[in-house]
Amino acid sequence: MEFLGARWSPQDGSHGVVDNWIVGNEVNSHWFWANQGEVGMETFADDYVETVRLAHDSLKRHSPGVRVYISMEHHWNIRYPGGHERQAFAGRPFLEYFHRKAVVGGDFEWHLAFHPYPENLFEPKTWMDKSATADVLTTPRITFRNLEVLPRYLEQSRFQFQGRMRRILLSEQGFHTPSGPNGEVIQAAAYCYAWVKVQKLPGIEAFILHRHVDHGQEGGLKLGLWSRDESAASPAAPKSQKRLYHVFKAAGTAEWRQAFEFALPVIGLREWDAILSPLQ
Repeated sequence: MEFLGARWSPQDGSHGVVDNWIVGNEVNSHWFWANQGEVGMETFADDYVETVRLAHDSLKRHSPGVRVYISMEHHWNIRYPGGHERQAFAGRPFLEYFHRKAVVGGDFEWHLAFHPYPENLFEPKTWMDKSATADVLTTPRITFRNLEVLPRYLEQSRFQFQGRMRRILLSEQGFHTPSGPNGEVIQAAAYCYAWVKVQKLPGIEAFILHRHVDHGQEGGLKLGLWSRDESAASPAAPKSQKRLYHVFKAAGTAEWRQAFEFALPVIGLREWDAILSPLQ
């Protein structure tokens, strides 16, 4: 980690600069994505705290301004249903335990890389997610439908570091393209919904879309800005731009409102200002 921190530090700069470092991937489903083997939550978290602390201390020696992130997927008060208790665990209890252990060992500056996929990865209409509710203490999942509960949760003084809220990086999430004539429209509308909501929430510093091109080895998901060429040797060879490509291109420009307007009736909104209306 010290080698990486030195190589991509502002002091050198010849190789570029890395300011954000994510340790592990979706660790609340650790058996599937973080390669720890079958262990319980506390055993995993005890090891993970020390791993994240080691990365933090090593990187900060070379770049005091870097941020180190822990990684979580969208299961919040339930574990991933496809795993048992030694393969996955609910996100919120894990985050609470991680924080307590970090404080005991001497609190340090960690932040959160979160993946608020829709509750069903094959259903991009995330605004209809039934398991994403307004109560952060009970909601099974945090998706884009109830994303606002996450920064409110981390705003609590007990989680703050030196009086500041820990930052949120949305480091991996995307929207499937359903079959049928309206599939691309629905996928693009889901991105519009997510992008506008993120703009209105404090504490979220990035929204990194997954993925660029549909991938033939992603379990049938079609998350890309581009469809894939199924005749090519590569499982992710681009074929044609989807509706999402053009929406993504307009996001953050002066043309975003015009490009996004089609999505309002798809989502069931009259105006974008209503996107943070209280959840029903």
